[in-house]
Formats: sequence, C-alpha cells, structure tokens
Amino acid sequence: MQDYSKLKGINPEKFLSGNDYSLFLSLALINNDLGDLVYLQGLHARSVKKIKYPISAEHGRKTGRDIYIFRLALSHLFNILEFFYKRIKDIEKDNLLNKIINEDISTDEKLFWDLIITLSKSYKDFGKDKLAVVGINPELLRVISLSEAARNDVTFHYHGTPRHLKLGFESAFKNNSLPNTKYAFVTEIGSVAEDRRYYIDISLEKFLEKEAGLEESIYKTESLMVDFIANLNRVIYKILFEFHKTLGFEDLNEKES
Repeated sequence: MQDYSKLKGINPEKFLSGNDYSLFLSLALINNDLGDLVYLQGLHARSVKKIKYPISAEHGRKTGRDIYIFRLALSHLFNILEFFYKRIKDIEKDNLLNKIINEDISTDEKLFWDLIITLSKSYKDFGKDKLAVVGINPELLRVISLSEAARNDVTFHYHGTPRHLKLGFESAFKNNSLPNTKYAFVTEIGSVAEDRRYYIDISLEKFLEKEAGLEESIYKTESLMVDFIANLNRVIYKILFEFHKTLGFEDLNEKES
C-alpha cells in the first residue's frame, strides 16, 4: 500500500526535458535546508522546560544550543547570499524564474526577493561600516554582518578558532563582574546530552557581539533573525510552488499497469 495523501508527483522526465532547471534545484535545496533549520529551532524551543535558575546547567545548555543554532542560521545565510552573488547573471537571464518573480508571486514577496538580491550584491562588505541596505533594520543588519565570521571562523572552519575564542574568552571573563562570568563553568558527567563546556558558549557569544560592534546581547535581535530567515524561506517556497505548477502533476491514484 502507498500513502499519497500528502504527496504530489512530478514526472522526473520533465526535469530532464532539455530546459536548464539547475537554479530551481538549488532553490529547492535551500528551501529544504532552511525548513530543517526552522524545525530544529522550533524543536529545541519546545523541548526546553521552564528554567528556574539563570545560573544552572539547564540554563547553560539552553543558551549554548541557542548560540549553536544561531551560528548555523548565520552560516546558512552567508552561503545563500554568496550563491545569489555568484549566480546573479544566471538568475537575471532565467526567463521562467523572472516570469514567476514578476507575475506569479505577491508584491511583498517580490520586494523581499529584491531585498535579498540587493543584500547579496553587498555581502563582501559584511562586517564593514559601509554596509547599509535600505529596508533592513539596522540592528538586524549588524547581526547579518556576523554571517561571514560565523561561517568561516567559528562554525565550520576550526583552524581559525584559537585566536577568536581567546578574544571572546577575555571579553567574557577578564574584568567582568557579571554573575555568570565569575567562573568558567563545565559539566563533566559522561553524558552526551548533559555534558558541556559553557565557557566556550559565552566566549563565542562575546566574540560575535564584539565582531559586529553590538552594545547589547546578541540574543536581543534573535527574533529579528528568525523572522528574516522564515520570510526568505516563504518566498523561495512560493517560487518553487509556482515552478512545480509549470511542470504539472501526475495522477497518483492511477493504477500502475
């Protein structure tokens, strides 16, 4: 028995028809990845029980995983903007993609798409004072400016982390009177789910805050970042929704001969 209740089927030959749908395949990968990221963030948020003490192993694990997911989001965003930057000529020349953008999605969705294109053209200026994009909250832009450092220095490439973590550690603990920086906390009880080096989490947090020139905690703009990622994902979903309609769907209830 097959369960087609939530499935739509496209004949794969239509993807191989001679038309170049490579951009749409890339957008589909981005859509899946951002969807998984949003799911991961939601799963983490739902799994955390109400925390009684601000200084505790439970609170430390929550904020540590918050910063991990935050780094993943920034890293994804950097790679997405780099994709748009490097494929901009293909995007501008793709007739079907541009027809969908100009005719089949909403005005707000098109405005957001145009905003992403504008942002991608400036992505090499991230972390520099001259980066400014009309339509993006300045505080959010300062967080987005962390994406290259998050991607290249402290998430996927560890070779550069010693210097950055040392700076972050000093920022967190040297001459700092905050209650949660009186000690460098760890839990060491032999459990993958409960072990953690909390001093690294706060070192990363302080490094990223310093890198972006933030005066407040990086978590102050977390909701803006989540909304931005979710809006980007919705626009890409709508583009793919219209793309799939051009290919047409098969009758999944038709009996196979």
